[in-house]
Amino acid sequence: VCVYVLQDQEIFTKTPVEGAQTTIYCSVEPGLENLSGGYFSDCSQARCSSTASDDDLAQKLWEVSCNLLSITWQ
Repeated sequence: VCVYVLQDQEIFTKTPVEGAQTTIYCSVEPGLENLSGGYFSDCSQARCSSTASDDDLAQKLWEVSCNLLSITWQ
C-alpha cells in the first residue's frame, strides 16, 4: 500500500530542482528587480488566494503561533 501512496504523491510534489525554478526565475529575470510583494507560481506572476491575503486571518495565525511557541512579539 505504501508503494502506491508514494507513487501517487509524485503527482503533487516537485523535485528540489523543480521547486527552485520560480525562485531562480524571480532572481535573474530582467524587469523584475523593482517588483516587490508579488506572488509567483511556476515562473509566472499569479494571484494568491483570498485566504492568503486576509489581514485578519494573518493576525490570528500570528497570535496562535506566538501562543504555541510561548513567545511574545512586539
